[in-house]
Amino acid sequence: MEFNIESRSLILLIGILLVSMILPTGVSALPPTAQFSANTTQGQPPLTVKFTGTSISTGLSSFLWDINNDGVIDCTTAYPNYTPVYTYKTAGNYSVKLTVTNASGSDSEVKTNYIQVTSPATLPIAQFSANTTQGQPPLTVKFTGTSISTGLSSFLWDINNDGVIDCTTAYPNYTPVYTYNTAGNYSVKLTVKNAYGSDSEVKTNYIQVTSPVTLPIAQFTANTTQGQPPLTVKFTGTSVSTGPSSFLWDINNDGIIDCTTAYPNYTPVYTYKTAGNYSVKLTVKNAYGSDSEVKTNYIQVALPVTAQFIANATYGKAPLSVQFTDQSVSPGLTSYQWDMNNDGIIDCTTAYPNYTPKYTYKTAGNYTVKLTVTNAFGTDSESKTNYITVTSPTTAETFGAEPNPTGDPLGGGPGYDRIITETDTSVKYVVSTKDQLLDALESAKSGEVIFVKENANIDLSGTYSTPIPGGVTLASNRGSGSSSGGRIFQNRLINDPTTSYSILDVREDNVKITGLRIEGPDSTTSDRGSVGPKTGVTLFNKKGFEIDNCEISGFSIGIGVIIGNDSLKSLGLGSEKIGRDVAYIHHNDIHHCQSDNLGYGVMIDGGSALIEANLFDYTRHAITGTGRSGEGYEAAYNIHRGNTTHNIFDVHPYPYTTPPTPGAIAGDTYKIHHNTFYSSQPTEDHVESYNVIIRAVPVHGVWIDHNRMQWNGEYGGTLHPPVVQSDGIGRVFMTQNLIGPDQVFYLEGPVDVR
Repeated sequence: MEFNIESRSLILLIGILLVSMILPTGVSALPPTAQFSANTTQGQPPLTVKFTGTSISTGLSSFLWDINNDGVIDCTTAYPNYTPVYTYKTAGNYSVKLTVTNASGSDSEVKTNYIQVTSPATLPIAQFSANTTQGQPPLTVKFTGTSISTGLSSFLWDINNDGVIDCTTAYPNYTPVYTYNTAGNYSVKLTVKNAYGSDSEVKTNYIQVTSPVTLPIAQFTANTTQGQPPLTVKFTGTSVSTGPSSFLWDINNDGIIDCTTAYPNYTPVYTYKTAGNYSVKLTVKNAYGSDSEVKTNYIQVALPVTAQFIANATYGKAPLSVQFTDQSVSPGLTSYQWDMNNDGIIDCTTAYPNYTPKYTYKTAGNYTVKLTVTNAFGTDSESKTNYITVTSPTTAETFGAEPNPTGDPLGGGPGYDRIITETDTSVKYVVSTKDQLLDALESAKSGEVIFVKENANIDLSGTYSTPIPGGVTLASNRGSGSSSGGRIFQNRLINDPTTSYSILDVREDNVKITGLRIEGPDSTTSDRGSVGPKTGVTLFNKKGFEIDNCEISGFSIGIGVIIGNDSLKSLGLGSEKIGRDVAYIHHNDIHHCQSDNLGYGVMIDGGSALIEANLFDYTRHAITGTGRSGEGYEAAYNIHRGNTTHNIFDVHPYPYTTPPTPGAIAGDTYKIHHNTFYSSQPTEDHVESYNVIIRAVPVHGVWIDHNRMQWNGEYGGTLHPPVVQSDGIGRVFMTQNLIGPDQVFYLEGPVDVR
């Protein structure tokens, strides 16, 4: 309370005088009644309050004010209705007491908590934290309140925000503890209330209670796993994964995701259009990790089964033991039925794909062998007619070409009994010049014969790859009397192509060339330089071709006869048709086809042929194959006189690279029997001249038997076997040959390997 202290005495004196003047002499004073009021009773500090006394008291009186009821008189006055003024500087509830005294007594009025001085109004701020917010059940969490609230307050905790108050306290920073027993995301709400209002804080999904960590397990099945293309397969996922997951399907395991889904048991459908074995991979990912299942070669898409087989020997005396090798193409579970002599009785059955049954033929005869293969995709059989030839134990075996069962002289010429002469009724055209020949070739029809006069010298220089129509025979009379046959030749011209070309080109089926001299321009062994290789006769992708009783020479930088790019299957022929159905090359004299890099008598370039009863000399390779798939030849009753610059019979690898390509093949099927090799000593500066060289592993095999062969004599004095296999080992069967100058019999081998 604040008063003007200097005026207190004056006020007291004036009051006493006034009382004495008013009261009559001799009148007694009544007991007083203390009363007061205030102009305000509530507010914030500093709060100034004006009190007004309304007491009743007669006579001389004293008025004692205890403004905050602390027992200390804050002001005293004789004026009954004095209006003291007091300033409250501190918040609080204050009681006020007025005591009035006169001659008759005294009276007091106390107003408890009459003056309420409050701090400025402050709304509460709800705040809290937790010692952990994630974990597996049971998860115990301790919450800590950090709220701000003035005055009396209440704190209401809804631990999982379900609208139910889990605990209540008046302590602002209370730390409730709660245990979550079930997995889930829980929101937490704290509400704080005081005299001025309330506030809430909600933390959504604040507590995350997860199931125990579970890695996914990738699993799937398919409604079918085998079939022919196009094969449509429906996959079914049976994976196990908790929580949000992704499912990645690599249908053919090529590293490319074919479909992705969040649905665990999705059933993708995929169509396999190409034959092959396909692995399938499913990868499953979730918050805890990933898992993959790979089923290797799970989907097997195959063309119909193909039965194939070979034998290690096809000729011999009884009893003849033969080992067969299955080479069938058949995926999946398969049964194999062997009828060794095609009598309709199954001699052995097996489910093993590469089974090698042995069978002994006890009686002389020609035996047909049949293999039947069955799997889920179908059945196929391969029959090889008269495949096994068994001779009587008393029958003398023959070796080399000299026995010559053909009935005509080796190499043709005099004594050949199938010579066409100019007067034959089959002759349609007789020619002796280039123009006559070209006109006849343009006009001739199938079944007609064009005869080249025996004294003709037809120069086709500058004319390249002259075609012979289908079914036409181009003939002369080599061997008739003293005739050497009509001559068709070429010289080199300055504008000749630098790429390969031929003199005669066979572009249709059933063409025959007989009794001619076909002569190229190169008879030396010099390098070819930049000139293009010439070929005498070329056949590509046709069948029924025959060339016989011809003299072919002068192709040192080229090839006498080339049989190229035939596919037996495309020609409607099976693998057992290696031989004359495509090309029959027989009773020819082929010589002077040798240079440093080229010079082949006959080259099989993906085709097939029967090469029989020919004479070879002065060659680099008398017969060569390029090793393409499906390629093969049968070489029988041929003589090589011994002049060579390299290996005599040769099969290259395909592809032909330096260094060799891994997985290269040496063609398909080759049969080399009853040939005579008079030398394996190379001329020039070459270091090797094997009778036969196989430069990789063939698909089916090479059979070498009943030949007269020579050791390979290399400079340096080392002798090697007549046959060598390089860049791979296997499927070369060498049996029953005479070898060396003394012609020693070898039942098996020897085969050099490098």
